Amino acid sequence: MGRGTHENRYLIEIDGIGQIRATEATMPGKDHTPVELYLGNEKNPLLLLGNFKVEALTIKHASALNETRREFSQWLDDFLAGTDLQRRTARMIVLEEDGQTPVDEYELQECVPTSFKLETHSASGTGASMFTMGLRPENMVAIG
Repeated sequence: MGRGTHENRYLIEIDGIGQIRATEATMPGKDHTPVELYLGNEKNPLLLLGNFKVEALTIKHASALNETRREFSQWLDDFLAGTDLQRRTARMIVLEEDGQTPVDEYELQECVPTSFKLETHSASGTGASMFTMGLRPENMVAIG
């Protein structure tokens, strides 16, 4: 504890695909645009429930066991081809510096895949093959 961020501090679980660990994550924001209702001669509007959107989750320096990386890439390809338009639930777990203890957890509902990119490979490198991926949820809620 207190020695800096652990390499695999983020854990992403995607229904039907598996687990992905990553060193960097850009969490989605949630933006609400309220409806403005002006009553009579009032100068200020009454704010009502309007529309909202959730930005994409971007995971960088990700690694996955077994076929998880290929399954995510295939889901993106199939989604773009229109052969698998299934939306999936994902959980984003932020881990303590020890890389084991959960600190925060978010459920990303009705996600669609947005991006996949293999990162640079080096024949002299000893690390695992890494990739960057993106998901866009319809909604995000904090768990716990």
